[in-house]
Amino acid sequence: MATRMFALINGLIYTLIGILACLPQFRWRPERAQLRMQDAHWAGGFFGGFVECNLPHNILWIVIGVGGLIASVTFATSKMYGQAVFAVMTLFVFWGLLPIGIGDLWGFLPLSGWNIPIHFVTAVLAWYYGAVYAREAELRIA
Repeated sequence: MATRMFALINGLIYTLIGILACLPQFRWRPERAQLRMQDAHWAGGFFGGFVECNLPHNILWIVIGVGGLIASVTFATSKMYGQAVFAVMTLFVFWGLLPIGIGDLWGFLPLSGWNIPIHFVTAVLAWYYGAVYAREAELRIA
């Protein structure tokens, strides 16, 4: 049940944040120039004032969120969702740490800055609910 709740709650949060980040009321441009702003300026800025985002990033978060909402229907799909989110978010964390613009895919998809701790926390939770807790639940059933 907790694995399904993780998929549902993670799906709701990522969908909501992805949609809100598309709205200009929730995005701010910095007052002073950053070292490297996003080259893809479609709906670009900082969500909540500190999380760098743009339209491709928002769409990615919405896709991850809707995937969680769909996966929360059964335990098996929630488990697979947790494992997939763990893999993707771990990749994003390491990718976001790369230097010279690679961490932002050269301005197309901002993965650095505050996105790194957000993706890290999501990866840890997805690992727990997709692998550890799901395995314990399978052992209890068997």
